[in-house]
Amino acid sequence: MTLSSECHALSRVLRLVCAAAAVAFACAPSPRPVSTGDAEPMPSNQPPPSSTAATSPAEPPVAVHYSRGVGWSGTVALEIQKSEPSSLFRDFNDDGRPEIGLWQGVLPVERFDALVQSLRASGYDRAPGAPAAYPPGTKVLAIGEREAIAQYPRLFTFLSPPAELGPTLALIDELAGELRAHPRRVLRASAAFASPERGVRRGERALIELTLSNAGSEAFELSNPLHGSGEWNGLRLTFAQPDRDDRSIDLTAADVEGPSGARGAALTLAPGAAVHYALRARLDLPSGEYTATLAYHSLLEGAGPSALGGTLVLPLGSVSLHRDGWWKIWR
Repeated sequence: MTLSSECHALSRVLRLVCAAAAVAFACAPSPRPVSTGDAEPMPSNQPPPSSTAATSPAEPPVAVHYSRGVGWSGTVALEIQKSEPSSLFRDFNDDGRPEIGLWQGVLPVERFDALVQSLRASGYDRAPGAPAAYPPGTKVLAIGEREAIAQYPRLFTFLSPPAELGPTLALIDELAGELRAHPRRVLRASAAFASPERGVRRGERALIELTLSNAGSEAFELSNPLHGSGEWNGLRLTFAQPDRDDRSIDLTAADVEGPSGARGAALTLAPGAAVHYALRARLDLPSGEYTATLAYHSLLEGAGPSALGGTLVLPLGSVSLHRDGWWKIWR
């Protein structure tokens, strides 16, 4: 595949991801395809003009498309192609792995044929779909096929997928796992309290070490935690307790130490490169036992073709603030 065709393919994947995300915030009749023919997959409140019932494409598809909402506002999307590289896009690590981004690789034709057979056997195009209206932020699953003559897929949306789709969704998860072996633009991160055995007095600043690295084969841009002055820089500490509201601490650039001179809004990471930060956060919280996490939000989504947006939530372990004002931290 030439560089121009690669760029075209990546552009198409990103357009489909954006369209699938738009489905999650729109009204959709049930059941119906989100798009037909060459029309771009955008939500509509009207059934297809040629019919009132959706049917499976007559021609063998060249791709299967799938997306679902995850986390607060994240998306997992796949384009499984028969003869071209397939793609996995993830902008929230709801699976617990410390990475987000884009993976691309060629899958065996036999795997694609098995997916199509399972999908069509499920009768997904005849199952009750998403209701006519639902609250913003509702997690929606979209799935469909793309024929060779069509630029975009025919997608069907569900709030709760029918049981008949179970084997197909299990196969999609397997294929997503296989694509993980082909990272293209992938951000990987790690975070931990430094010197947890020392403890932290309540109101003092705890030291947290954060590393952002490029685990893919291409460079990308992401937002720089050192950028800005007093505004939120995309880093958020959360302390959770059972049966109580979470307590969050938003950090600013003043709370972060990192590479000198790297203060721009965008940070570029080459393949294999990593950048290290030291975060100093004041833990002024009531006494008690907490489970702590650090969330990194890349705020450059949509800023350019090489920008990587999304959210990584990293576990920091359990912490305990005793009545004498000392924190004890376990990894």
